[in-house]
Amino acid sequence: MAVTKTPIIFLGVGEHLNDLERFSPEPFISKLLGMGDMQGLMEHMQSIAMANPERHKDIAKNIEEGKLTIRDWREQLSNIMGMYGAFYTAWAVIANA
Repeated sequence: MAVTKTPIIFLGVGEHLNDLERFSPEPFISKLLGMGDMQGLMEHMQSIAMANPERHKDIAKNIEEGKLTIRDWREQLSNIMGMYGAFYTAWAVIANA
């Protein structure tokens, strides 16, 4: 901010705590002008893909062996439900492009 001479570090993009993004001027201006944020989309998709890869391998192995437990099923269902928010965010970025 010009008056207080403090940098902008985070930017709120929603109503929840996990809706904070690290502020970067180029993507911010791009979204402001309605051109979308492809860099942000790529970072978001990478963070989804890198979320606990070892556990994903274990669950895939259990599914292949036919040893899927209720806990594994519940975890997969939670992941799918969590993906809705990720896809919604990604669609919002693409729609502005």
